[in-house]
Amino acid sequence: MRSKTIAFLFTDIEGSTRRWDSHPDEMSEALARHDALIRRAVDASGGRVFKAIGDAFCAVFPTPGEALAAVLAAHRALDAQSWGVLAPLRVRAAIHFAAAEERDQDYFGPALNRVARLLSAGHGGQTLLSRAAADAVADALPKGVSLRDLGERRLKDLVRPEHVFQVVAPGLPEDFPPLRTLEGRPNNLSAQATALIGRETELAEIRRSIRRDGVRLLTISGTGGAGKTRLALQAGADLVDEFAHGAWFVALAAVREPGLVLPAIAAALGVKEAAGLPIRRMLTDFLGERQLLLILDNFEQVLDASAEVATLLEAAPGLKVIVTSRSLLRIYGEQDFALPPLQQAEGVRLFAERARAAKSDFSVTDDNRADVAALCAQLDGLPLAIELAAGQSRLFSPKALLAELSRRGAGPLDVLSGGARNLPERQRTLRGAISWSYELLDAAEREAFRRLGVFSGGWDREAAAVVLGEERVMPVLGSLLDKSLVRANSEGEEVRFGMLRTLRDFAHERLKEHGEGGDYRQRHADYYLALAQMDGARLEGPDQQRWSERLESELGNFRAVLDDARDRRDADAALRLGAGLGPFWNQRGLYTEGRDQLESVLGLDEGPPTAARARAVLALGQMHAGLGELPQALAQLEKADGLFRTLGDAKGEVDALTALTRVLVFRGEHERAQRVTEELIEKTVRLGEPRRRGLALARAASLALDRGQAERVAPMLEEALVLVRQAHDKLSIATLLNTLGEHVRAGGDFARAAGLYEESLTLSRELSSAYWSTVAAGNLAVCLLRLGRSAEALPLATETLTAAHCSGNKHNVPPGLILVAALAAAAGEPEQAAVLLGAAEKLLGEQNAVLIYADRVECDETTRSVRAALDAGAYESARAAGRELTLCSAVERALKLASDLKGTASGTSHR
Repeated sequence: MRSKTIAFLFTDIEGSTRRWDSHPDEMSEALARHDALIRRAVDASGGRVFKAIGDAFCAVFPTPGEALAAVLAAHRALDAQSWGVLAPLRVRAAIHFAAAEERDQDYFGPALNRVARLLSAGHGGQTLLSRAAADAVADALPKGVSLRDLGERRLKDLVRPEHVFQVVAPGLPEDFPPLRTLEGRPNNLSAQATALIGRETELAEIRRSIRRDGVRLLTISGTGGAGKTRLALQAGADLVDEFAHGAWFVALAAVREPGLVLPAIAAALGVKEAAGLPIRRMLTDFLGERQLLLILDNFEQVLDASAEVATLLEAAPGLKVIVTSRSLLRIYGEQDFALPPLQQAEGVRLFAERARAAKSDFSVTDDNRADVAALCAQLDGLPLAIELAAGQSRLFSPKALLAELSRRGAGPLDVLSGGARNLPERQRTLRGAISWSYELLDAAEREAFRRLGVFSGGWDREAAAVVLGEERVMPVLGSLLDKSLVRANSEGEEVRFGMLRTLRDFAHERLKEHGEGGDYRQRHADYYLALAQMDGARLEGPDQQRWSERLESELGNFRAVLDDARDRRDADAALRLGAGLGPFWNQRGLYTEGRDQLESVLGLDEGPPTAARARAVLALGQMHAGLGELPQALAQLEKADGLFRTLGDAKGEVDALTALTRVLVFRGEHERAQRVTEELIEKTVRLGEPRRRGLALARAASLALDRGQAERVAPMLEEALVLVRQAHDKLSIATLLNTLGEHVRAGGDFARAAGLYEESLTLSRELSSAYWSTVAAGNLAVCLLRLGRSAEALPLATETLTAAHCSGNKHNVPPGLILVAALAAAAGEPEQAAVLLGAAEKLLGEQNAVLIYADRVECDETTRSVRAALDAGAYESARAAGRELTLCSAVERALKLASDLKGTASGTSHR
C-alpha cells in the first residue's frame, strides 16, 4: 500500500431518496444519464472514478484544478438535461487535496473521511473546496470562476475545523442555504483529536434507529474499549441537523452517585438551578416540547438513575436519548445496540492510522499486512486494544509485537499499555479498562466472572452449569450479558456464550489471585474429557454432523485441557482426551495438529497398555496416513493392533486393521494387504457389528479393484452400503459411494460414476470431512473431464489440489497434479502436462507410495496422450524438469496452470 497526495472529488444527488420513493421509474432512467455524464466529465479531465455507490461518485485526479474542471463540466452537462418530473436534479460536490493510501484501485485514510464530511455540508448544485484544495487552484482558476470564502467550519467528523470555500462560476447557482455544519444547530459536541475509523455500518444503523418514531432510547452497549463514546459522538454529529434544539453530550464517567445524573444533564444543557425547585422539575420544564438529542456517556456506574431517564422521556415527547454503557438500563422502550468488534479491514485501518502517530514512517505494506491483520484478530477487534498495540510501533514491528502477544505467559494485558497521558486511567491500559467493569460487579457476579475464565473459545449452558452451579447459570449469565462481559451467539437451536480474549485473560488472572484456579480448572477438565470420549463415539452414528460441529465449537477448550494436562504431566488425562479427539481430527483433516498433539501426549511416558493409549496410537497412525507419511503410519498402526490384541479389544483390532489395509494399499503391498483384509473380514463376522463389517467389506472391495478383480467389487460394495446405511453413518456412506464410483469409472461409465462422486462429495461437505471432500472432488473432476466438461472440472481440480496441500495431505497431492496434467493435455498443453507428471512421479517415490487403481488408469491415459503429442526428447526433458520440483513449487505451478486454463477449458474434450 503506497501513500501519495492526490485530489479527491466526491459527488451525490441531493434528495435522491425522496425521488426514488415518489418516482422510481423516472429515477432509474435519470440515474443512468447522470452516471454517464459524471463519468464522461471525470474521464475528460484526466480523473478516475474509483467507487460508485448508488448516486454517489468518488473520483481521483492528479491535481485539484483537474477535479474542478471535471465538476464544472458535470454541472453544466447536468443543467442542460431535461429531468421532467424530477427537475431540478441537483448534484453537490466536494474537492479535497491530501495524502491517502492506495491499494487495489481503492483509497484509504482520513482524507476520504474529510472530503465525505465536506460533501455532506453542501447543498444540491453547490461545490465546496477544502483549504488545501483552494490553495492549490487559487492561482489557476478558469476564466470567470472565483472562490467564495465561507470561513472556518466544524465539519461533522469532529476533528479540526476546516476552512471552506465555495466555487462561483458563470451560469451556475451561487446562493445557497447555510452549510450543514455543526454551527447550524446548538450542540456541545467537542472536537476530537482523531477521526473515527470504520464503523460506517454501525453509524448507519444507529441513524436509522434514532429516526424511527418508536425509538426514544438507544443504548450502545459493549465492553470497555469497544469505542462506544466515539461512535455516540459521531452519531450525534451526523444527527444534529434533525433536532431543532440540537444534540448534547453528557459525560458521566466521573459521576459515581445516581443522584448526580440529573444535575450533570442540567449542566450540559445550561439549565441553571433555582432555589426551591427540584432539578427534575426544572429539566422536564426545560425539555418540554423541545426537539433534542441527549447523549449520556458511561452510564454503567449510575444504573440506579435509569428511572430518571425514563421520567425525562415521558415528560418530553421531542426528546431522544443515546446512552453508552457497559450495562443495559433495563427500562421500558430501551433498544439495545450491542457494538460488535471491528471488522478486520477496519482494524487494520485503525492500526495503521494510530501507528503513524507513534512512528511517522509506518505504513501497512504487502510484507506486514498479514501480521497487522493477525494482531487485530488476536485483539478481538477491540479498538482500545488495537490503538494501544499500534502505540507500541516505536518499539516493535507488527511481526515482533504479534510474537510478543503470542509468547506463552504473556498476553494483551501484560503488553498493551501506554495510552495518552491526557486520557482517563481506564483508557490508558487494557487492564484499566477491564478493571473498571469488574469493579462495578457485585461479589457474586465477580466470582462467576472469575470462574468463567477457565473456558477457552466459549461454552454452552451445560458447561457453564458445571463451573457455576446449576442454580446460578441463567441469572448470572444474564447479568454478565447485560454488562457486556459475556457474549451470546445462537448456533441453530443452541446458544453459546463467550468472552473476548482480553476479558478471559483478566478473569483467569483474578481466578488465580483468589486461589480458585485448581478447583475450577479440574471441573472444566473433567467435563471436557468426558465430552471428548462421548462425542468421539457419536461421530460414527446418525447424529455425527451435529456432534462434529459441537466438537469444532469446543476445540479451544479441548486444547486448553490438553495443554494443562501436559503441563502437569498427567499422561492418563492427556491420553484419554487425545484418543477421544482422534476421530474428530481425522474427519476434519486436522492432521498436523492431531499428529503433533498425539506425539506430545504419547511422549509423556511409556505406561502400561490401556484402551486410551491404544486409541491414541491408532489415531496417530491415522494422522500420519492423512499426511502421506506412510512408513510412520504403518509403524503406529501395527503398534496399535498389538496393543488392542494385548487388551483383548476386538473392536479396536478391527479399527486398526481397517486403517492398516488402507495404508498397505497406498504402499503397493497388495499381498500383505490381502492377508490383513481376510483376517479383518473374519473378525467383523465374529463381532457382528454392521458399521465395522461394512467398512471391512469396503476395504476388501478397494483391494479387489486395485488387484484387477473387478467381478468381486460390486457385490461387496452393495452389501457394505446396506450395512452402513443401517448404522446411519453418513461419512461411511460417502466413502463407499466414492469406492463404488471408482469401480463404475473403471468400467468406463463416467456419467454414472460422476453421479456417485457428486453424492459422495455432497455428504462429505455436509460433514466437513476434509479428506473425503478432497478425494470426491478430484474424482468427480476426472469424470467431468472424460465427459468433455473441462470448464466444470477445472474449479474442482483447483479445489482438490489446494485442499490436499493446505491440509498437509501429501498423499493426495500427486493425484491432484495428474488431474491438472490431464486438463492441460486436453487443452493442448502437453509439455506442461509432462512437467506435472514428472513431479507426481517424484513425490510418490518420496512417500514410498503408489497410485490406487483409478488414479493409475488416469495417469496412464494422460501419459499416453502426452507422449503422442510430444517427441521423445521433449517428453523426457519436461518430465525431468518436473522431477526437479519440490512439493510446494509443483503445487504452485499446477495451480497457476489451472488458472491459465480457465479461459480455454470450455468445450475441450479429453481423449
